[in-house]
Amino acid sequence: MNKDKPMVAMAMLCSLFLVTGLILTACQSSLALGRAEQSPLSTPTVWPEWLPLPATDIWSVPPRPATLVPVESRPCFTPLPVNPLPTPTPLPSVVQVVSLEELQASFGTNGRLLASDFDGLGMVAIMEERGAQEIFVMDMNAQQTRVLTPRDAMGVESASEMWLYNPHISGEYVTWIASFSQEQILLAYNLQTNQLSFITRGTSIADADLSGHIVIWRQLEDGRYWHIWGYDLERLTYSKIVTGSRRALRPQISGQWIIYEDWAERDGSDVSLYLTRVNATEEIRIGEVYAPETQAVPQFYALDVPWVAWSTGHWSDKPELHLYNLETRQVVTVTVTPCGASTAQPRRVENLAISGNVVIFTCGQPMGYDIERGVFFSIPIYATMPADGEWWGLGGWSIAGDRIVWVLSSEQESRVYTAQIERRP
Repeated sequence: MNKDKPMVAMAMLCSLFLVTGLILTACQSSLALGRAEQSPLSTPTVWPEWLPLPATDIWSVPPRPATLVPVESRPCFTPLPVNPLPTPTPLPSVVQVVSLEELQASFGTNGRLLASDFDGLGMVAIMEERGAQEIFVMDMNAQQTRVLTPRDAMGVESASEMWLYNPHISGEYVTWIASFSQEQILLAYNLQTNQLSFITRGTSIADADLSGHIVIWRQLEDGRYWHIWGYDLERLTYSKIVTGSRRALRPQISGQWIIYEDWAERDGSDVSLYLTRVNATEEIRIGEVYAPETQAVPQFYALDVPWVAWSTGHWSDKPELHLYNLETRQVVTVTVTPCGASTAQPRRVENLAISGNVVIFTCGQPMGYDIERGVFFSIPIYATMPADGEWWGLGGWSIAGDRIVWVLSSEQESRVYTAQIERRP
């Protein structure tokens, strides 16, 4: 009997492995049936998470403790202002940012811009002044603005009762979310017909974005899943784009493609990053991105078809910019050497925006990358700022074609600037 015990144990162990394997195979098959076709793409290398050194970047990083702390156990710091601002190092390049101009006077107010978007011809922004918020739209060529916040149509009597967010502009359309009385309303405004449209309303609407005549947003389903919805402003039709057991957050749309984070697929502080077609016929997992549940983070990815640009969001001595072309299905990884990162001074690529073959981002200083030419270039966003001794921080930026628009904000006001990208032989 004693001699037979090891054989019996071995047989039981083999049976257990066999049953477990069958269960896992069944689970994988059931998951595969519930998803769109996935295109193969290797996951980029995720660098270790480190804290930065004391504030030497112009983006106001928090102080670094004596020992490095993994992100999972890192407390949430409030970045401190950098005063005076460090001087960025100009990058020698055949691509230059020129014709810097301030557009603040066009707004005719000293309020603060809380959010903005730019499509090359127009700019939309949320302006807050004396506790009230308004939607401003600027014609960039005529440098004229108008207000698009019709409170009467929404049944809101006082401006202080309504909060606005997610403003976007694309061609003739402007969209934004208005929140009041614990309810959100997604609205669209046609700049040509002056017609206001109510897209949807509820208590769990967020992360709206706009491309052409398609507006998307995320909405809570069954109290646990975040799905992505879409609405065609020309055909007046709704569509469910991302469904099932997903927790889809922070979606962006460009043409017929959407990029989003799936918080249902979480590995520590990282979540999966997906691309999906608007008609939900194809889905591509392009990697992972840093997305902690307990703190806000900068923008680590951007989409302008056919290019996708992203970073892992992790601090590294060799920060990387990842690029994926939806037409050629090729992925390119570029080490951002101008960051000046090292083991003692790790940095990360963040605040990404993209238009055509140009990606702009911050990594130690504001800069851009021309994909076609394969060169980095400086973006002197602080060059025209008045030397009044007041702290100014980047309040957001956008790029469309060869034009960059950015917002610098202090505690009292915001200033809007624009510049052109020039390519030299």
